[in-house]
Amino acid sequence: MPELDRRAFLSVLPGFSVTGTLFPGILYARSLEDGEITVEAIAYAEEIAGLSFSEEEREQILDGLKENLEAYQSLREVRLENSDIPSTVFDPEMGVHLKPRLAYRPGIRWTPPETVIPADEDDLAFSTIPELSALLLSRKIRSEELTRLYLRRLKKYRSVLENVLTLTEERAMRQAQRADEELDAGNWRGPLHGIPWGAKDLLSVSGYKTTWGAMPYRDQTIDEDASVVRLLDEVGSRYEILNADEIRDLEPGLAPIYQYGFYQKDCLNIVNPQRMVQGMVDLFVSRGGAYKQFDVDIIQTDAGEIKLSGSKGSLRADRLVIA
Repeated sequence: MPELDRRAFLSVLPGFSVTGTLFPGILYARSLEDGEITVEAIAYAEEIAGLSFSEEEREQILDGLKENLEAYQSLREVRLENSDIPSTVFDPEMGVHLKPRLAYRPGIRWTPPETVIPADEDDLAFSTIPELSALLLSRKIRSEELTRLYLRRLKKYRSVLENVLTLTEERAMRQAQRADEELDAGNWRGPLHGIPWGAKDLLSVSGYKTTWGAMPYRDQTIDEDASVVRLLDEVGSRYEILNADEIRDLEPGLAPIYQYGFYQKDCLNIVNPQRMVQGMVDLFVSRGGAYKQFDVDIIQTDAGEIKLSGSKGSLRADRLVIA
């Protein structure tokens, strides 16, 4: 007979309207003593709980419990990997009238504020992310300095707050060193670049324990980085601007009309191409370009200008970017 499990055991009892009584607990305890669930154990539990079942009802309870235990046992034989997606899906819009989506969503623009390093170390520790990001981008402070500050505070207060399970000091310093090298070279990934961060140990990190906050998993290790961890590590992606010759070296099959390109060497694929293109449009507009959505049938040059013709008329431009 499958091993007794309290959760599975109790799940079958609501059908007999006994979950609000002493009956489930007594039956579970008696079954553990006997090593199995029997009609005699059910009769024993009902007597103490002040209930009365017929012989047929006792058999029904017994059959239901055995079926549930076997079902739970078969589920536990299926090995689930940490990367497996849960079967449950939450969709707040399901079954309701959907609001129309905007075809064009303005991107978020952020300009680092003018920030001065606080004189007091505690004030620096409680600075906001925009303030810290501005300090890092202006190189008024280095990521390694900031990381050491937070590591000192974690070590100082962890016994009081009990908020640290695994201190990943070496990993944090490696990330900080890499961030400083990139920022020194003028390669800014975004507002989170160089800012130390921590993650709940529900998220796996290769080389460290992933306890899920539960004693049965206190020694568990999962040899992969969770998606959230990878994204926070990357904080965007590095890119290089290629000229025409470099584009042809990378993609010989492309037409010679392409003169410049972005090469994201750390990315094998684009998860959200619309968001990427939108970001490029926002950057283009912020630098003085104009965004037009236009059905183009013919592209011509006319007196040194580019002329676009379509069903809704024509447009003229000095230069043209096609995406």
